[in-house]
Amino acid sequence: VLGRLRIARTGEDDARTPVVPGPPSALPPGPLRIEAGFASTARHPLPATAHALRVAMLEAADTRLGLVVAEVDLTVTELLEEEPVRTPPEPADVRTAEPEGAAGAAAAGVPGVVSLTRMLGGAVHLDAGHVRVELATAADHRALDVARAVRRAVAAAVEGAPTVAVLVTAVLPRD
Repeated sequence: VLGRLRIARTGEDDARTPVVPGPPSALPPGPLRIEAGFASTARHPLPATAHALRVAMLEAADTRLGLVVAEVDLTVTELLEEEPVRTPPEPADVRTAEPEGAAGAAAAGVPGVVSLTRMLGGAVHLDAGHVRVELATAADHRALDVARAVRRAVAAAVEGAPTVAVLVTAVLPRD
C-alpha cells in the first residue's frame, strides 16, 4: 500500500537548456529517483517486501511509462496488524477535452491516446513556435512511445515546424 510518492531527478543539475520547453514543473531530462512510502504487515520480512515493491516500481516505470529510473528509495510508514482488503483503484479525475485544430486532431489520432485532457488549461496550448499538448494514454501502450508519436504527429500537422511538448496527465484503461 503506497502512502506517498515523489519523483525527482538524480545527480548533478544539468546545465543544458532543453530544445523543447517542458510543461510547467517538468524535470530536466535524465534518470529519475522515486521516493515512496508504504505500509506493510510483518507477514514477510520488510526488506523482502521493500525489494518486491522496488522491482515492481522499476518494471512499471520502464515498461508501462518508458521512464529511466536510477533508484527507488522506499520508506516503511506504517506497520499493519493485518493485510488490507484489496480494492480496485479509484478512477482518475481526468478533465477530458475535445480535439480542436490541427494539433488536437493530430494528437487525438495517435494510437494509445485515450483522450486529450485539460489539467493545466486547454488541451492544446500554442505559443510562439511551440505547442504543448495534454493527454491521457492507454494503459496497454507505453506512455513514452505514445508521447513521442504525438510529438511527431503534431509537429507534422502544424505549420511552421513548431517545437512540441507532450504532457501525459493520466494513464487509463480503455473503456
